[in-house]
Amino acid sequence: MRPKNCDFVPVKNLMNIGDTLSKRLASIEIYSRSDLELVGPVRAYIRMSELAGKRLPMCYNLYSLQGALNGKDWRELSNAEKQKLRSQVAL
Repeated sequence: MRPKNCDFVPVKNLMNIGDTLSKRLASIEIYSRSDLELVGPVRAYIRMSELAGKRLPMCYNLYSLQGALNGKDWRELSNAEKQKLRSQVAL
């Protein structure tokens, strides 16, 4: 169990992160916003997909992670942002 302090923001409290995505993140040991920032949305997405044994939907996973770090709904990401994320995923 991770220590709680004033800087610890659980991923489940971030925008776009529901129960399923929160559990997927926990399965790769990402529990907080700072954990997600450290790993990055692309690497987190790749690790979750590897663990699942298949490519997970980008919109509900990759884009949601980036949106969570930006503090906005994943649907608000620009096409350029989405394309950049897709180009960084090499599965």
